[in-house]
Amino acid sequence: MDKYLITLLAIMAWREARGEGQEGMRYVMHVLRNRVLAGWGDWDECITKRNQFSSMGTPGDGQLIVWPDDDDISFKQVFLKADAIFNGMDEDPTDGALYYANLKTATSGWFFNNIVARPAEHPVTVKLGRHTFFK
Repeated sequence: MDKYLITLLAIMAWREARGEGQEGMRYVMHVLRNRVLAGWGDWDECITKRNQFSSMGTPGDGQLIVWPDDDDISFKQVFLKADAIFNGMDEDPTDGALYYANLKTATSGWFFNNIVARPAEHPVTVKLGRHTFFK
């Protein structure tokens, strides 16, 4: 079961943040781990629940059907990092972030109204590349 969840975690990170490099994918995986630790559900639920990570559970998202090639080096690297994060062997660089977005391309009114517009409740913890992370 762990290998399935680690693979799912790696695929989610690759789909969501491959344009941000290895560190970007690492940060996104930590957001997922933080959600699990916060009691939002188990790994599978937190990855695939609708509107959590759009590339994994939002019908119509173009990333939902994208898969890494067999020889994709970035996916092989993120898979190794996913194993470490899943097993608690990688320090969280997001300072406990539960949310993230590329604020220039995000379209969720809910996200802007409930996360971005409420900095006292959801402060920015870090910015990396085009992604902003929030508690």
